[in-house]
Amino acid sequence: MLLQAFTRLLDGHCTPAFVRACAADPGRAQPLADEIEQAGFHALLLPEADGGAGLPLAGLVPFLIAAGERLAPVPFGETALRRAGYAQLPLPARAALRAAGMAGMAAHVLAMTIAHVTTRQQFGRPLAAFQAIQQQLALMAEDVAAATLAAHIGFGGPGFTPERSAAAKLRANEAAVRIIAIAHQLHGAIGATNEFDLQLWTGALSAARLADGGESHWAAVLARHRLSAAPADSAAYIRTHLQPGDAA
Repeated sequence: MLLQAFTRLLDGHCTPAFVRACAADPGRAQPLADEIEQAGFHALLLPEADGGAGLPLAGLVPFLIAAGERLAPVPFGETALRRAGYAQLPLPARAALRAAGMAGMAAHVLAMTIAHVTTRQQFGRPLAAFQAIQQQLALMAEDVAAATLAAHIGFGGPGFTPERSAAAKLRANEAAVRIIAIAHQLHGAIGATNEFDLQLWTGALSAARLADGGESHWAAVLARHRLSAAPADSAAYIRTHLQPGDAA
């Protein structure tokens, strides 16, 4: 119910025109930020006794993904964490937040691409009818699923750890590279035009990939932790250190 209410609120504001307007003038996003505050969504992680929803840290992930899907031009996640007592947001926390938003952006790019190849005709058939296109869509869907799982790993503990954030941001970055490439390949030249909305999402996804640590940084963080931590078996290491959190 809370997530549905949150998405309805975002959908009432976050049109492509609104996203463009806020990029030109960030002050245009203030009414949305005010509505999120008034509706109590910044207090999702606070105990019910303090006026919050009492969600665990992992419970924030679906809301972050929803905000990423809509390119919500407000610092929703940062504000919610600070309201819950995270006065400072170190790099692992920022990277986990970024990865969750990227999972939402990636999901939207996939949805746009599916819609495009379903309606676009070539040789009297929709593009989606061709096996090569279906294979590309399958790769995109695989990456979206992996990025979503990685986002839940980033929020899987009682707090943020370098290894969880490394797994989340590294996988989100890797997914972004392939998703952007395939989306623009399947859209053709129209996908890069200012008039077409795809570039809003792929541009945001590219910027998010470069922010808060790139692939090489987080790969090194994760590798160092893997080499120094027990157990020696990699599957057991994943079960011990990289389990996704329960959003319930």
